[in-house]
Amino acid sequence: GRAVPTSDSVNDKFVSLNDAAWTTGVFVHVPRGVHVDLPVEYVIAHTTDAATVQPRIIVVLEAGATATFVEELVSAEGVTTGFSNAVVELLVGRGAHLTYVTSQNYATGVDHFATHRVLAEQDAVVDWVAVGLGSARGKVRMEARLLGPGAQVKLTGAYALDGRQLIDYDTHQFHEAPNAYSDLSFKGALDGSDRKSTRLNSSHVALSRMPSSA
Repeated sequence: GRAVPTSDSVNDKFVSLNDAAWTTGVFVHVPRGVHVDLPVEYVIAHTTDAATVQPRIIVVLEAGATATFVEELVSAEGVTTGFSNAVVELLVGRGAHLTYVTSQNYATGVDHFATHRVLAEQDAVVDWVAVGLGSARGKVRMEARLLGPGAQVKLTGAYALDGRQLIDYDTHQFHEAPNAYSDLSFKGALDGSDRKSTRLNSSHVALSRMPSSA
């Protein structure tokens, strides 16, 4: 895809695996100037124990469009183990506004890996909300590329872990145009039981002039 090509230098093995063997997916296209009032919801259900799920999600908003996309990753009753490898591409055109919500609540024996990337053009606004509750082990790369002046991306995340869960969030915001703005806020809760771990790695990279507020 345009946002996450198979030649991607980050998580390239997982991206290539998804590209070669994706199992489910959705493509959402909102034409120029169209405002979608109701949220578009997509549920990825892990229905077979020890199975592999590899969703590919592409959301495209043309200039001036508005939409909300909600993605839920869940396990069916009786599923205890498995593997999930998702790739999500969000392309937000000039002056468009996307609200993107992703919620991961797999069974605590499922390993989950994902690469999410948003391309925000001039004056685009992206409100990104991420929630992590399930999976045994997981690494999620969340990347925003602000390509045009005035682009804004706000990423808000929350996680709650128990038992032996391990979640690794790797977030990056690349300012590739002047006067772009990004904001990151993550909060987490851990219970008092034995081994558990969470890791949050975040970076803001200015590839062009970045305002002091970013």
